[in-house]
Amino acid sequence: GNTIGNAATQVDLLTAPDTTTPVGTPRLTVKGNGNVGIGTQNPSYPLQMASGAYVSAGGTWTNASSRDFKEDIEALSAEEALDAVKRLHPVKFAYKTDPTEKHVGFIAEDVPDLVATKDRKGLSPLDIVAVLTKVIQERQKTISMLSKKMAELEKALDLR
Repeated sequence: GNTIGNAATQVDLLTAPDTTTPVGTPRLTVKGNGNVGIGTQNPSYPLQMASGAYVSAGGTWTNASSRDFKEDIEALSAEEALDAVKRLHPVKFAYKTDPTEKHVGFIAEDVPDLVATKDRKGLSPLDIVAVLTKVIQERQKTISMLSKKMAELEKALDLR
């Protein structure tokens, strides 16, 4: 069953098993200060998820990124990142709900698996940023190596 509970400082929406026990698990909390928690009873931000993600008072979305929230952490290879970038196809578009406002981005169904969501209906911009960061880092290594090699060749030519 479902129930709504309240206290002097917050309102909770609870879910409970189909029993006669009125105890439930809080799923949505609205604090007296207006902060909303989804899966957390003590939101510190205007909107906070149990996953650690939140929206600040300034409207900035922050993804949970602490090691505390992650497992199976492994380095992204340069090959994986470059392959994903090659397979990204940026597009211009308008959302059907507001055809007058133009956007740029990607089509979720068309992105490589590395940056796709399970349902392929949305995207996490930070996934794409991580891939781009890896590609830029690798390109910077190549530029540095080529610059060094060019300096060595110029020096060798000057010795003649």
